[in-house]
Amino acid sequence: MRSQNGNILFIILIAVILFAALSYAVTQSSRSGGSNISEEDASLQVAQIMSDLAIYQQAIQRLKIIGNYDEVYFDDRAPNESDTCYDGATVKSPCRTIGIFSPDEGIAGRPLALPEWAHPSQDFTVWYWYNHHIREDGEDIGSPDYPEKVLWVEPLPHEVCKALNSRMNGFDGVYAGSDITSYTAANRGEINVNWRKSAGFSTRVDDGFTTAGEDFPVASGCFDWGADWYSLQYVLEEH
Repeated sequence: MRSQNGNILFIILIAVILFAALSYAVTQSSRSGGSNISEEDASLQVAQIMSDLAIYQQAIQRLKIIGNYDEVYFDDRAPNESDTCYDGATVKSPCRTIGIFSPDEGIAGRPLALPEWAHPSQDFTVWYWYNHHIREDGEDIGSPDYPEKVLWVEPLPHEVCKALNSRMNGFDGVYAGSDITSYTAANRGEINVNWRKSAGFSTRVDDGFTTAGEDFPVASGCFDWGADWYSLQYVLEEH
C-alpha cells in the first residue's frame, strides 16, 4: 500500500513539474513578441496581410479613377481640393487629395496590427507610407524620374517574414537588410505618413527634394535587420 501511495505521489509530482514547465514556456513565448508562432498561424497572418494590401491598391485606383483624386495618402485625412502634391521634382498645387481611410469616401478600419507583432522592446506596430526610388537587383522598377509609393510594416515575427517571402517571391527565407545599398536617383518631393498602433496617424512633409534611392534584392519582400527585427516592404504603386 505504501508503495502504491509513493507511486501516486511521484506521478503527481511529475505532473506538477510538467505543468509548471508548460506554463513557463507559454509565458516566455508571450513575452517574446510572437517570434515563435507556428507556421500555420504565420500563413493565416500572411493571407490577411496580402488581402489587406490588395484592398489598399484597389481603393487607391478607385479613388484616383472614379473619385478623380490626384493623390491618395495612407491616412484618414478628409478630401482636400487645394492641397499640394509632389510629382517627381515638380510641385503641383492645387491638387485634389484624400486619405485612403477617410470616412467620406475611403475604406473602413485601420491597418492590421496583431499583439504578437510587437517586438519585446516596444508594444506597437508601425505602417509607413512614403515616396521612394527603388531598384530591384540593380534595375529601376519604374521610371528613374519618379519615385514609387511604398508601404513598410514593422516589426513582424520571423515566421511571418519567411511566409511573406515564400508567398511573394518563392523564397523560403528572409532577406538581409545589409544587402540593401544606396544610389543616386532623380529628385523627388516627399510626404511621409505613418500609422502607429499606440498613436494613430501622423504626417511628415519634407520640403525640398532628395536624391537618395535604394537597391533591394526584391522590391517587395521581408527583411532582417538583426536583433529579431523584421520588416516588410511592399510597393503599392510603381511610377
